[in-house]
Amino acid sequence: MSYNLQGISLLSPRPDNRGADLVELINASAGFATQLNVVEIVYSITSENIHNLQDLNSYDLVIFTSVYAVKGSFRYCPSYTNDKVIIAAIGEETAKSVSNYCDVNSLILPKGTPNSENLLSLPELLNVSGKKIAIISGEGGRDLLKKTLSERGACVSEITCYKRKVPDKLAKNLLLLDVDKYDWVLGTSQICLENLLGSASENQKHKLLTKNIIVISDRLVKLVEDLGFKKKPFKAENSSNSAILKVLVEQGVKDDRKG
Repeated sequence: MSYNLQGISLLSPRPDNRGADLVELINASAGFATQLNVVEIVYSITSENIHNLQDLNSYDLVIFTSVYAVKGSFRYCPSYTNDKVIIAAIGEETAKSVSNYCDVNSLILPKGTPNSENLLSLPELLNVSGKKIAIISGEGGRDLLKKTLSERGACVSEITCYKRKVPDKLAKNLLLLDVDKYDWVLGTSQICLENLLGSASENQKHKLLTKNIIVISDRLVKLVEDLGFKKKPFKAENSSNSAILKVLVEQGVKDDRKG
């Protein structure tokens, strides 16, 4: 599908250069976009969690909360699944990553926005009393999955295999960035927005908070308001490139009509 994004300018703060394909697509469609790495992923795991990974075949359900959880777990334990283990992925990208590493007979994922709320609504996660569940994630993530599944009667183990940190060069890279060039900011996660604003100068932060912003969930709608963004956020249907581009195209058309 072709897009006409003339006049659209977007700053995409993402982790480890994720979303580069979206930036390339915008730039190839007469728009202007820049990728900014605001989260560095550091793979790290304890000896206890390595043991837990090696024992995953004893679980009824294994949940991967991100692409990095998949990469990190297979880095430390290359093969551990069997036909009886149900694999759950937070979203399509995570599911594809799982499939790249192993053949899975039973892989489930939520529709719509890839988040814990939608994952918890899946039928397989509703009646889990007595089930043994492993959640593979990064340090410092949300505790909603573990808390809710435990309340539903499951025996839940959380296995962390990576950390998120602010890139050492983020503040320096931001100083080289002319934020006046961008009308839009993309907000795909809390940590991306917090790292962006926390590493920007006061002048840059003031300007960033006046930009149009696209988010991918109701939780992020509330977050950007709390962070101080001045304009009402635009919520994309999900985190896919097509959903984000749909918002940009629709708003670009409206701006053209106003002009």
